[in-house]
Amino acid sequence: MLARLALAMALGIALADLGDAAPAAAIWPLAAGAALALALRSGAWAVAGLAAAAGWHAHALQLTDAREAARRPPEEVRVEGTVARRSAAWQPRWVDLEAVRGAGLRRVRVYAASAADLDDWLPGERVRAQLRVAPLLRARNPGDTDSLRRLWREGLGAGATLAHPSLAVVRGAAPGLRASFHAERRRIARSLAAGGPGSGLVRGLALGERGALAPAQRDVFVRLGLAHVLAVSGLHLAWVAAAVYALARGGLRRSAFLAARCDTRRLAFGLALSAAVAYAALAGGAVPVRRSLVLLAAAALAIVRFRPQRPGAPLAAAALWILAREPAALFAAGAQLSFSAVAALTWAAPAGESTRTGVGCAALRRSATAILATAPLIAWHGGGVPLVALAANLVALPWLAAVVLPSALVAAVASAAHLPGALLAAKTAAALAHASVLALGAVASALPGVERAPPSRAWLCAVVGLAVAGVALRATAGRAGAAVAIAALLAIVPPAPVAPAPPRLVALDVGQGEAALVQGRRGAVLVDAGGAYGAGDAGRRHVVPALRALGVARIDLLVVSHADLDHRGGVPSVLAALPVSELWLPWGGAGDPDFAELMARARSRGVRVREVGRGSPVRRIGDLRVDPLWPPRAEDGSRNARSLVVRVTAPGGARVLLPGDLDADAEARWLARESDPRADVLLLPHHGSRGSSSEGFLDAVAPGLAIASAPCRSRYGMPHPEVRARLAARGIPLRWTGRDGAIRVALSGSPRARGTGDAISCP
Repeated sequence: MLARLALAMALGIALADLGDAAPAAAIWPLAAGAALALALRSGAWAVAGLAAAAGWHAHALQLTDAREAARRPPEEVRVEGTVARRSAAWQPRWVDLEAVRGAGLRRVRVYAASAADLDDWLPGERVRAQLRVAPLLRARNPGDTDSLRRLWREGLGAGATLAHPSLAVVRGAAPGLRASFHAERRRIARSLAAGGPGSGLVRGLALGERGALAPAQRDVFVRLGLAHVLAVSGLHLAWVAAAVYALARGGLRRSAFLAARCDTRRLAFGLALSAAVAYAALAGGAVPVRRSLVLLAAAALAIVRFRPQRPGAPLAAAALWILAREPAALFAAGAQLSFSAVAALTWAAPAGESTRTGVGCAALRRSATAILATAPLIAWHGGGVPLVALAANLVALPWLAAVVLPSALVAAVASAAHLPGALLAAKTAAALAHASVLALGAVASALPGVERAPPSRAWLCAVVGLAVAGVALRATAGRAGAAVAIAALLAIVPPAPVAPAPPRLVALDVGQGEAALVQGRRGAVLVDAGGAYGAGDAGRRHVVPALRALGVARIDLLVVSHADLDHRGGVPSVLAALPVSELWLPWGGAGDPDFAELMARARSRGVRVREVGRGSPVRRIGDLRVDPLWPPRAEDGSRNARSLVVRVTAPGGARVLLPGDLDADAEARWLARESDPRADVLLLPHHGSRGSSSEGFLDAVAPGLAIASAPCRSRYGMPHPEVRARLAARGIPLRWTGRDGAIRVALSGSPRARGTGDAISCP
C-alpha cells in the first residue's frame, strides 16, 4: 500500500511538472482515483488518487509561485521571512527564506555579497532585512545542469542581496530547536576547520558539506566512483547508531534493577535511534539522510519486535515522507540515485548473502548492483561510471568507511561535547583525510574524467536495458561483468545531437564574459572561456559541459583574446578537462603577468603556446581557416586595444569575426590596415559596450548577424542601447546571450541562428 501511494504521489508531481499545470488542476487525479475506485470497487484507488492530487497540488503551487516571482521587476523592499535552509553550516553563499512577507513573494533566495553576510541566519529563525530583489537567472547552454527549472521546482523564482547588511535583524533572543541544531552545526564546522589540510573532507564526511571540499578534491572521488561517500547516508547513521547502542547496551546491562524489569536491548535501541535522529538533524537533514533514518528506524523496530519486515515498505514510507515535504526531490539527482541504489540492493540481495558467499563476494555483488541501478540515472544527468569503480569500492571504500569516516565522526563528537582533546581529534582526522585524498588523487590523476553529456534516447534505452539485464543476473561474476560493461558503454556513448550540425558557431552564455566555439566537421576552435570569480568558474560550470554536449573531444586551437579575467578566467578548467593542441595569445602576451599561471598550466599539460597577431600566418584547423588579424607586433595602447582578433572561415565560406574587447580607436586602426574586413557573423567587440562597435566598423564589417555576449541585467549596461540602435539602423539582427541563451549559428550556407532555452525579457 505504501509503495502504491508513493508511486501515485510521484506520478502526480511528474504530471504537474510536465504540463506546468495550475494547483487547482489537482482535481483531475483526485477525480480519476475516485472513478477507478467506483469502477473497480476498491478504495485503494481513491487513496492513490488523493496521494497523486496532493503531489500535483504541492508541486504546481511551487511552480506557480516561482513563475510569479520571475515576472516581478527588480526592486528594493523590506521583507520578513523564516530561514528554510542555507548552503553551508559556516559562511553560506546563499540562504532560502520562506513564508516571506513584504515583497509579494512566498520564497526568495538571498545571496551573500561577502563571506559573513548571512552567517547568523539559522534555519527556523525569523529575519527582517532590506533586500534588492530580482528574478533569478541561470545560464542556458548545451549540457548545463544548473538550470533555472531546477530552482523553479523548489519554488524559487526570485533572488536577492542585502541592500544594507547592517539593517538585517534576526528576530527573537532565544532560538528554537532547529536553529539550535544549526548553530551547533556551525560551531562544529568551525572547530573541524581548525584541523588543517584535510579538514574539508572531514567536514564533508561528518556534516555532509560537500562544498567544503575544493572542486579538484571532489573530482578525485568522482573519477574513482566514490562520490557517494561524501553524502551523509546509511553508512554514517549506522556508525552513530552502532556506537551509541554498544555503549548504551554495555552500560544498561550492568544495572540489575533495569535488567530485572525490562529488556535493556530495547532501551539501547531507543537511545541509538535517538542519537541517529539527532545526528541526522545535525548533518542538515538532506534527502539521503532522511531516507536512511526511516530505514534505520524500521530495522530497529523489526529487531525489537522480533518480526521480519517487508523489504519495500520502509523505503516506500521514506519516499512518501520526502515527496510530501519536498516535491522537487523527485527530480533531484541525489535523491534519485539514493533511492534507486537502495531499492536495487533491497530487492536483488538474497537473504543470508554474506554468510553463504563470503564478505568479499557479497561486497562485490552489492557494489555491482548499485552501479547497475544508478548508471542510467547518471547517464541521464550527464555523467559516467569509472571503469575502476568496482575495484575502488572494494579497496578504498573499506578504508574510508572503517578509518577516515569514524575519525571524522569522533572529531565532530569531541567538538560537540567540548572535550579537551577536540582539537587533537580534529587534527588527527584531518591528517588521515589529507593523506587519503593525496593517495586517491595520485590514482585518479592517471584516470580520465567521467563527466559526459546526456546521450540520445536510443543510447539511454540501451543503457537501461543493460542495467536491467545485469541486475537480473544471479551470479555475482555475471553481475560484476555487467557493471564493468555498462561503465565501458557509458565511456563511448556519444552525446545527444545538438542542432544545428557542424559547421557551426556557438556563442556560450557565460554571464559577464565571453566564450565562443567555432566547430567544423573536422576541427574545433575555442575563443576565450568566460570568467572565474571566487566560486564562479564559467569554464568548469558552463564551457566544459557545453563542449562535451557539442561532441568536442579535443580542442585543436584555444585562442585567448587578452588577459582580462572575464575572457581568460575559465581557460585553466578547460585545459584540465580536455586535450588542447595549441594555445594562442596576442603579441606581447607572454610578458603579461596575468598570463603567467595560464601559460604554466598549459605547458604542464603539453600544450604548445604561441604569440600571434597581424602578420602571423593563416592556420588550417581541419576544415576551418583561422586568420590572425590584430594586433600588430608594435601596437601600443590598453589591453583591450591589443586584443587578439581572429576571423574563422567555415567550409562553404561563412566568416566569423571575433574581435575581443577592441575599442573604437583600435577598430579604426585595424580598418585602416585591413583590405577585406567583411564577416557574416560578428561577435560584438567588448560585449556591445558604448565605446565599441562604431558606425564605421559596422559599415565595414557589414555582418548579417551580430551577437552580444553579456548578461541580461548587466551592471555595465551591455549591449548598450546606442549600439543596439546602430545595429537596428543598418538592419543587422542582434542575438544576445543573456536574453536568448547560448547562440547556435549554422555556418553552412547563409548563417541561421537560434537561442538555447526560453528567451527572457531584458531591459
